[in-house]
Amino acid sequence: MTRALPLAAATLAIAACSAPDTPRSAATPAPVAPAASLPPVVVQIQVPEDPGPAVEAWAQALAAAIDAGHGGLALARTPEEAVAVVRIDAVETGAEVNPQPEGEGEVNVMRGALVVGENARAFNLVYRGDAQPQAEALARNLRRFAAEGADDNAAQGADEAPEATPEDTPADAGGGSDLS
Repeated sequence: MTRALPLAAATLAIAACSAPDTPRSAATPAPVAPAASLPPVVVQIQVPEDPGPAVEAWAQALAAAIDAGHGGLALARTPEEAVAVVRIDAVETGAEVNPQPEGEGEVNVMRGALVVGENARAFNLVYRGDAQPQAEALARNLRRFAAEGADDNAAQGADEAPEATPEDTPADAGGGSDLS
C-alpha cells in the first residue's frame, strides 16, 4: 500500500525534480575527483664509510619513516633502482646555531643532501630532541624535491643536469632546514 503525500510536499518534490540546473556559485565548490595514488619515489639512503652512531641512528630513523609510508617514498633494494639518494653526511650534537630552535634538550644539526642524477641539494636540518619525528618530516618533504629532480633530469638528460646549489628555506614540523 502506498501512502499519499500531502499536497504541499508533493508540490515541492515536483518542483525540485523539474527545476532547471542552476550554475554553481563561488561558495559551492565543484565536486573533486579523488586524487590518483602516485607511485612511490624510490630512494636510497647513503652514509659515510665510518658513519658514527648519530649518523647511523638518523639513517635508521629515516629508513623507518620511509618504510612506514611517510612521504610516498620507498627504499631502493639496489642502488640502480633508486631515483634519488638521501645522503646523510654528519650529525652534530650541541651545535651552536642562530636562531635556536624551540624545545628542550641539546641542539642537533643533521647535514645532508638530496641527490638526483648529477643535481645535489645540500641541506642542514636543525632540531632539538629525538631524530624520529624529524626523519618523518624530512621524508614528507623529500618526495616533492625528489620527484621534481627526477622530472628535471628526465627532461634534460643525465649529462646535462644542472650544478648543485644549496638554497635557504625553512622546513616545516618543528625544526629548521635549508632544503629547497
